[in-house]
Amino acid sequence: MAHVYRLLVLALCLLPIPGLAQETIAQFTRLPAAFQLVPRTEANTAEVPVSGRILRSGFSRVTLNVFRNNVLFAHREQALAYTRDTARFSLSVLIRAELAEYRFEVFGVRSIGDSIRLARRDSVVCGDAYLINGQSNATTETGLQTYTYRNEFHRTFGEIGFEQTPGDTLWALSNRGAAQVGVWGQELQRFITETYRVPVAIINGGLAGTDIRFQLPDTLRSASLANSYGRLLYRVRKAGLQTAVKALFWHQGEAEAFANQRGYAALFDSLYRSWRQDYPSLKRFYLFQINIVAAKSTSAGEVLEFQRQSPAVYPNLRNLATAGLPGYDGTHYNANGYTQMGRQLAKLVARDFYGATDTLQIDSPNLRKAFYTGPQRREIRLIFEPGQVLRWPADTTVRGSTRRLVDFIYLDGRAGRVNRGEAQGNAVTLTLAQPDTARRISYLPAAYQDSLNKPYEGPFLRNGRGLGAFIFQEVPIAEALPAPDLRVQARSDTVLLQWQVNTAEPLTDLVLERSDDGGRNFTRVAGIAPSTRSYLDTRNLVRGSRYQYRIRASTARAESAFDTAQVVTTGYQILKFTAEAQPINLIALNWQATTGENGFSHSALDRATSPNGEYREVVWLAYPRTTYVDTLPLANTVYYYRLRVLKGPVESTPEFANARTIIATALPPTVQAEVRVFPIPARRVLSVEWPSPQTGELSLRDARGLTRWRSSINGQRRIEVALPLLPAGVYVLHLHTGAGAVSAVKVLVEE
Repeated sequence: MAHVYRLLVLALCLLPIPGLAQETIAQFTRLPAAFQLVPRTEANTAEVPVSGRILRSGFSRVTLNVFRNNVLFAHREQALAYTRDTARFSLSVLIRAELAEYRFEVFGVRSIGDSIRLARRDSVVCGDAYLINGQSNATTETGLQTYTYRNEFHRTFGEIGFEQTPGDTLWALSNRGAAQVGVWGQELQRFITETYRVPVAIINGGLAGTDIRFQLPDTLRSASLANSYGRLLYRVRKAGLQTAVKALFWHQGEAEAFANQRGYAALFDSLYRSWRQDYPSLKRFYLFQINIVAAKSTSAGEVLEFQRQSPAVYPNLRNLATAGLPGYDGTHYNANGYTQMGRQLAKLVARDFYGATDTLQIDSPNLRKAFYTGPQRREIRLIFEPGQVLRWPADTTVRGSTRRLVDFIYLDGRAGRVNRGEAQGNAVTLTLAQPDTARRISYLPAAYQDSLNKPYEGPFLRNGRGLGAFIFQEVPIAEALPAPDLRVQARSDTVLLQWQVNTAEPLTDLVLERSDDGGRNFTRVAGIAPSTRSYLDTRNLVRGSRYQYRIRASTARAESAFDTAQVVTTGYQILKFTAEAQPINLIALNWQATTGENGFSHSALDRATSPNGEYREVVWLAYPRTTYVDTLPLANTVYYYRLRVLKGPVESTPEFANARTIIATALPPTVQAEVRVFPIPARRVLSVEWPSPQTGELSLRDARGLTRWRSSINGQRRIEVALPLLPAGVYVLHLHTGAGAVSAVKVLVEE
């Protein structure tokens, strides 16, 4: 086989025409290979060069015909200029990244009708390239036996094997013969090709049974074929993809778990740095957390926990959990399990490289922090990433026995200390059997075999899309974090919130929420910086309404409970309300209240005849009226007023005022001076004069305030009044003008 591959490599450079004499007609320096994937640029195209030398004289030009799906797509030609018996040529064609295959045919032309085909390369595509590395769950041999999906736009280069020679390099369709990308590798290709209509090449450098040390590069020659790292690098270089691969997928760690090997984190760090150096185009790394190994292991927990926390160490690394995938036998998966693995990975790649909008809960739930909820230590809360919606599983029947997830949660390494669990949003609350002093918590065992030597088969903690959570091991449990002390102060259409934080630990987050419906639903008010200690809420507040606020503090290790406060915003504020008696039996009312765009629209004035009496409506005035003169039936009587200002259904707190109507015989001198009457005393006729013409109503009232006579006047300065028959006594002549002005004078009447 190696001999055949060496002949194929030679064919890339020499004339592919039968016959020894023809082999020296042309020598190619650049020429695509059959089934090659050419990496696309950001313009969604790739330039494919064809260059070399004609080694025989007599040719006038070289032509290049490119066919797209067997239809002529492009034609290029170049006249030849010989130096001695050699002529150089260089042509190129731009092809598109699409579900199309291109064929390249190169001809040497002597004259019209006389040409020789120098090369033909079929099934060339343009698209994206990725790498896979690891051990048997990267190569997926156990799943390939029943996995039959293939696609003409999926490519790979070289083959997976324990022995590899320099000749083992050939472009091929994925999962054909020895050209394997694995089940989940091809599922990733499938998703990208079917969703985004782009060909995909994957080179899988995984090798079953190898530990991470075998994946490390040779310190003297990184492309050495003596180890897995060098074999992959060699293939990538030969494929022309070293500066074009977009991401690398890593599935490995079972070897260390089964062999109880330590120091995985340091070895991975060395491997990661080598990847960054040898593959400069890599933008993302994806790491699978291994599953629960079906064996006794003292190191599996170390591997699991490092793989869970790896994105915190390497910002351009994303990880995936495998716990809960179907078809797991304790080490490997069947085709269904690997298929699900590939589909989960494809969602992440689509988000990171193809602008996918399906991004909610596509990551495996990963624990952020664990802490006691209170000093009683009866509950532990587990917080996962924001956006996750956790699902606590029902009990699971496995081979006739019932399993509960609480029995596989360990406090300080011991099970049986958790009574129940409840999931809400991105949090899980564990109710403990009794107050506990545990310092560390683990979810699921790192290694497990039941009495029948079967692997752990559930139940599992999952998110809303069914993805299993990362296994976590020996995570510290923090103490309860005291809640902030929240205080609120209401204003008319704003609420001032202030709080104190009762911890010395630096805060990582503050969550401030508001409820407009009595606490049934809360929404986040705003993004609050952890250092902030006050906030003025101005967001769509309605005067005179009740609101509920709550605040929660978070540190890197724990979260507090919510502290809650209620407040009622003030209505439209009445700034001043006065009642002043005027002669006779009149009370002038004046007020000021909040105005402007957010001010009131109406005023409601009510009146009562006693402090605790029933208020009856006097008048309803539209803004901007803020004065009113009330005409009363009785003199020397106290009247009580209630004023409210309103806008729609919202009204102010009422304000109150009162005044006593003026006694007819106790008029102020200034009031009397405004009118002159004669003769005094009067009998049947009374003359009345004013300094200027008056219009309004003239009335005569007795000492009790009762009107004994009234008449209208219109622009008059003098009027003769024929008095009715009246008992002798003191009366008051009262003029009420249309503008609301009042003047009055005492009149003595004789019989």
